[in-house]
Amino acid sequence: MNALQVEFAIEASEDSMAVIAQAYHPAWQATIDGKATRVIRANGVFQAVTIPAGQHHVVLRYRDQRFRIGLAITLTTLACLIVFLWRDAS
Repeated sequence: MNALQVEFAIEASEDSMAVIAQAYHPAWQATIDGKATRVIRANGVFQAVTIPAGQHHVVLRYRDQRFRIGLAITLTTLACLIVFLWRDAS
């Protein structure tokens, strides 16, 4: 478990809901046994996933596309700035 991923094993005797005490955000994505499943809002603020009966491995990952786009723009701008400053110094 880290700031961008929550992972756990669970055994449910019947179809259940696992509530994760972490603030809901639509950028979180979940898989159960490697298959995508929906992350839903629970109790107004937390995250939850529906768990079918049986033993399962659950992974939630934070995947914010806007962050990735912003990071790519920032790194590209930084690379251009370094090239510009290096060429200007020559």
